[in-house]
Amino acid sequence: MILVQWRDDYSVGARSVDDEHKALIGRINRLYDQLMVEDDPLAVSTFFESLIKAITEHFLREERFMRERGYDQLPQHREDYERLLDEIEALTDEFDRNEEAGREDLAMRIDGWLSDHFETHDARLEEVFDRRKN
Repeated sequence: MILVQWRDDYSVGARSVDDEHKALIGRINRLYDQLMVEDDPLAVSTFFESLIKAITEHFLREERFMRERGYDQLPQHREDYERLLDEIEALTDEFDRNEEAGREDLAMRIDGWLSDHFETHDARLEEVFDRRKN
């Protein structure tokens, strides 16, 4: 089952960043697929723990990429990731209260956050690096 679908408008034009984002989306979808087939009550908490781990690992790699290139918006970028992690914590609580509604909200929030983040914060990466090349 797919929670988030890669879209061309997610591309920031930097192949390494786009590949990283595709891998993150793939990992999110694999985790979600596991959640959908598990009957284990611990599956939800395992899913969210794994999701937070995947996003954190992604951010650390992306942050290194930005730092190596002198990206000037790193603090704002970090704040956006922290906001996502806070939202995931809230989603965990929603799942505990109403799993079905939580599933729908999960898809909307994750897809919405990825779309917004890729199109704003990460898209700026390409602009900044292209300007520095010229």
